[in-house]
Amino acid sequence: MPEIQSAEQLKDSGNSAFSLGNLQQALDDYTNALQLQPEDVKLKAIIYRNRAMVRLRIEDYEGAESDCTKGDF
Repeated sequence: MPEIQSAEQLKDSGNSAFSLGNLQQALDDYTNALQLQPEDVKLKAIIYRNRAMVRLRIEDYEGAESDCTKGDF
């Protein structure tokens, strides 16, 4: 049975993937973290910010802008 990861764990996994240059894995991890709908507003803001950075790196400028303007932080 696969282990269920928390949004914090997925964020950390995304950070590791990003630092290794694995941008698709980082994007997937951050997206999966957000799908868990974390209640911690600060954590949610960090995940959106991190995903925006990935999207900038892969030249998805509209996605990056969307992540930067997300939320009721």
